[in-house]
Amino acid sequence: NEFSNQYVLMELANGGTARVTEARTFGWCKPSSYISALYGTKGGYEFSNAQHILVQSAWENEKEKVKLSDVSDYVNTDGMVANKHHPDFKEMVANGEWQGSYVAAVQQKEMQRLPKAFETEPNGHMATHKLLVDDFCKAVYNNETPALNAWTAARYTIPGLVAIESAKQGGMPLPVPDCGEPPRIRRM
Repeated sequence: NEFSNQYVLMELANGGTARVTEARTFGWCKPSSYISALYGTKGGYEFSNAQHILVQSAWENEKEKVKLSDVSDYVNTDGMVANKHHPDFKEMVANGEWQGSYVAAVQQKEMQRLPKAFETEPNGHMATHKLLVDDFCKAVYNNETPALNAWTAARYTIPGLVAIESAKQGGMPLPVPDCGEPPRIRRM
């Protein structure tokens, strides 16, 4: 992709609109250095460094208002939460401290399902690797489709590929193919 920063405006199948910004020259070298924001008609989510804000619509007297909830302690790893008052906290987070194998409160229940053999294995990407491996192995063992599969990956990837092609064509609107649902796996 020759575009380091790209913005796409998409018309959705249900008539809605989605705007996505992929800005690779923003941020630094660690997962926590990027800025994310998702906005919908009933709420949103904003993230920067180690601050996570849940935005919920609240209607009052026909005037739109929003309720902001700081969900950082729920989403950040236990290492981040324990050290959030450190004087250099934000700089340390931006440089990858407390990210590799640390676990977030939101992940605690899921981590309990992992086999004992995983306890001493390294983890990564904010402690998601072990969960993904476990999901995949259990799905294969049970002859099921994993929750994250080629069809899911295609749904996340194809719109971006089409956006790149649209940009090459001066912003021409292009259709985004849908690969559909994964095939149902028949039990043996």
